[in-house]
Amino acid sequence: LNKYVKIFNFTEEYFPGKMLNFGISEAKGEFILIISAHCIAYDNLMIDLRAVNDKLIDRGVRIIVQLTGIEYELANSKLLDADKSVKTAIVMIIYSCSKDEALMKLKNNKGFLRKVLS
Repeated sequence: LNKYVKIFNFTEEYFPGKMLNFGISEAKGEFILIISAHCIAYDNLMIDLRAVNDKLIDRGVRIIVQLTGIEYELANSKLLDADKSVKTAIVMIIYSCSKDEALMKLKNNKGFLRKVLS
């Protein structure tokens, strides 16, 4: 490792939120980057997002609007039709297809939106 990375070992098991807060409190740099195995970005947007609350629904809708160019209200409707999955909603809009068809396209491309859209 290098001088910018510090590893902490814990004897107790903690939930991710507590560990993120600890890491942020120990950070010394100008920027903090938080990554996780479930974080997937497309054009610097977090598209692998399941909108589980109002704030995430709004964020998901804005991502859909940015990537597809459709109006906010239609993006919101598509997100709800896609069971609040941003990736599924984007595929539904781009291909004018059903949720099941969008899910199949994603499955056939190992869940990668970039592959579906290329």
